[in-house]
Amino acid sequence: MGGDVTDSNARTRTVTWTDPLAALPSAAGMSGLEFMNAVVSGKLPPPPIMGTMGITGAEVEAGKAVFRGEGASISITRSASCTAGLR
Repeated sequence: MGGDVTDSNARTRTVTWTDPLAALPSAAGMSGLEFMNAVVSGKLPPPPIMGTMGITGAEVEAGKAVFRGEGASISITRSASCTAGLR
């Protein structure tokens, strides 16, 4: 690798999210399962990391939560593997 780290394929990414603290009043009194179901159904906003990593809630039940995500160039390391367990 040379000393010039400029990349002619440079990309820009803009991320928009809802402040998760704004949802706290709506979540008051919910159990963890109720809260997760509200996030998955869209009644409450997801945590910002979900949008950043391209993760969506797919299935929530007692003792189990399944999320879906799609690996993208933003998740690829220099060794061509995905970060954060994405595969």
